[in-house]
Amino acid sequence: MEYKKLSVAVRLTAGIMLLLALADWPYSYYQILRIVVCASSLFLIWYFKELHLDTLGYVFIIPAVLFNPIIPIYLDKQLWHTLDVAFGLFFLVSLTAKSRKRS
Repeated sequence: MEYKKLSVAVRLTAGIMLLLALADWPYSYYQILRIVVCASSLFLIWYFKELHLDTLGYVFIIPAVLFNPIIPIYLDKQLWHTLDVAFGLFFLVSLTAKSRKRS
């Protein structure tokens, strides 16, 4: 799969999962969410670096750290809901980013 198509799939999946996290799910959903968001963020850091959109890539460090499943960060439910919406929208809005890569 081409990286551009993969990045779209990754951003859609993570963004939608983050927005769906506002519902009442079993704890396992939130564990899977951590893995998906962290892995997606790490991929997108690399992807945007390749497109010469370094600043956008660096912003994805924040969800990579907050949602990392290895050393979890525990916050209260209301703050997580705020972060879920903010980063869910961020993943989806990042779909409009244009490449600065020279051909």
